[in-house]
Amino acid sequence: MGCGDGTFLRCLPIAAERFGYEPSLAGRSLLTKFGVRQFDPYSSAKEHDASFDLITLWQVFEHVDTPDDLLQKLRRLLKSTGSVFISVPNFGSLQASMFRGRWFHLDPVRHLFHYEKKTLAEVCERNGFAATWRTTKSLEYGVFGWWQSFLNLLPFDFNMGYKILKGRKKYPTTVANVFALLVYGLLAVPVGVLSVALMFIEAAIGKGAVLQVCLTPNSQENT
Repeated sequence: MGCGDGTFLRCLPIAAERFGYEPSLAGRSLLTKFGVRQFDPYSSAKEHDASFDLITLWQVFEHVDTPDDLLQKLRRLLKSTGSVFISVPNFGSLQASMFRGRWFHLDPVRHLFHYEKKTLAEVCERNGFAATWRTTKSLEYGVFGWWQSFLNLLPFDFNMGYKILKGRKKYPTTVANVFALLVYGLLAVPVGVLSVALMFIEAAIGKGAVLQVCLTPNSQENT
């Protein structure tokens, strides 16, 4: 779900039967180019009902405007022995409480909902899922979340480092932008080292940057 250009799918074993869903036109074009089979979970077609072993939503669920509706559709598509994996920013994280409006993972406008452990569990349970595994530890999202959030405290463009690394925005060569890049360069390593340490601390107390859960259909709901 929300598979972008299908990189994750293409990294799975060749023997696996893989399907991807990407709502953006650019993403769907790339999926076609790379030969990734596409499937729309919002379709009324029933040919894929109860056919999937695993459905993944990597940093996607927070973008969904009707989470209950989506979970109901995923439950219909999933085998009785299948699993759904969800990874979302943790609004109850140490980062979120410390940086508030400057938190990297806040991503206003694009993120329609933010979840804490309790609220994510509630929306999953009321749609017939039970969590079999969960963690808030993430080397990628945890470390980068601290790194960019610290730098967001500076008077520069919000998430400037992320936008440059991802190619999301091109900054003109102005004195202000050159100065910002110099500051980023000077602070990148020391802030990065601090961020790694904080990632392990936040994960140890269960307040890491992201919530990652593995869900299975609730057996009581199936009977």
